[in-house]
Amino acid sequence: MTLSDAFKGAAASAFAPATIGNMVVGFDVLGGTLAHVGDVVKVALSPAQSETVNQVIIKSIEGTDGAKLPLEAANNTAGKAILSFLEGESLHADVTVEIQKGIPLGSGLGGAAASAVAAVVALNELLKDPLPEDTLLLYALDGEAVASGARHADNVAPALYGGLVGVFSVDPISIGRIPLPPGLSVAVIKPDVGIKTEEARALLAESVPTNLVIKQQARLAAFILGCAEGDYDLIAEHFIDEWIEPQRKSLIPHFDEVQASASGPGVLGASISGAGPAIFALCENEQTAARAGKRMQEVYEAHGVASQVWVCEIPHQGAHILDS
Repeated sequence: MTLSDAFKGAAASAFAPATIGNMVVGFDVLGGTLAHVGDVVKVALSPAQSETVNQVIIKSIEGTDGAKLPLEAANNTAGKAILSFLEGESLHADVTVEIQKGIPLGSGLGGAAASAVAAVVALNELLKDPLPEDTLLLYALDGEAVASGARHADNVAPALYGGLVGVFSVDPISIGRIPLPPGLSVAVIKPDVGIKTEEARALLAESVPTNLVIKQQARLAAFILGCAEGDYDLIAEHFIDEWIEPQRKSLIPHFDEVQASASGPGVLGASISGAGPAIFALCENEQTAARAGKRMQEVYEAHGVASQVWVCEIPHQGAHILDS
């Protein structure tokens, strides 16, 4: 379809938030949303110069670590997501893309997913008949896979939908929002190192002992029930990862010490965000999270390691259009 047939507008910008993948007990199936940090993608349409090929041009990538990211659309998570969107919907247009990165590269905070999600949400805003979120998710997954090497939705889904999200299936797509106790908050700290998701995944053992699978399944069920019922004791008792964390923590400087420092009244647990190196503490409220974040940062300061801290209540809003 041509521009005039399919599109109602020429340009739009969208924000997509940073996310916490895995949430300790849900490797590749749970993800939570952060507030105040994320990526912005602007898309602008023009008539296709080719009768058969859509051109997606990454005009600029600015902000945090922007200079380290590829400008070739097929190798960029936002660009690839747009290419998949256009092809999948049989749309014929050229697209110019501007990316403003707010999420550090290789942080474990879903930066690849955020760019992909913001791109498809912005492009969708320009359609006369916008696509449902589940369809956008599939195109964003195509983009995110460029960086991660796999189609897993525990960052893409919370970036798109907001809140705490369960990924029940990717093919066919099945996503559900998990109820959040009021005020549930996180403190996230990222030491000044980077980890590539595909490298972190390569560390994982190909097989998992049956008894460990059973324990982690029980913990996942307890966590979801605890969230639904607002039972902080149940969450804290089972917010433990004996599967992924032990295999990846060696990549993160001073992990054990930082994790231990997060403990305190109202802190439900702490572990790796996504592939790391970010570490997060799940807390009953934002004030408790601020104290946990301060304690974790003090550990890194004592070791002379620079770090960034974000503290927020887990927001219900995911990606959204920005006013022009």
